[in-house]
Amino acid sequence: MPLHDIPATMNGLLKFNEQNALFAIALAWVQGLPLETIRHAMAGFHNSPEQSPGRYSFIDGLPFQVVVDYAHNPAGAGELCALVQQLPVAGQRILLNLKLGNRHWQPFEEVAPLLK
Repeated sequence: MPLHDIPATMNGLLKFNEQNALFAIALAWVQGLPLETIRHAMAGFHNSPEQSPGRYSFIDGLPFQVVVDYAHNPAGAGELCALVQQLPVAGQRILLNLKLGNRHWQPFEEVAPLLK
């Protein structure tokens, strides 16, 4: 199964989800799960509010695109910004980050410049 066929990787846009998927596949394989079971599980997992709330969950049914992610540290915010820049958008991009308010000030100083 090619990595781009795993929905959680978003056709390679989410490199860390590719790494997570490979790790999960390796763990499942070493435990003796049949490859078809692993393939079925990987193909059935999506970035959605139902299956992965707050982790690159796309909200459908609105006249604009909404992606929700828990990006609360510099690495997560950087990945979110990189993804948002790659999404096709008609109009402007607006990024709202609400998770930084309950964190120590130091990560905020590192994350804030990424969100400009």
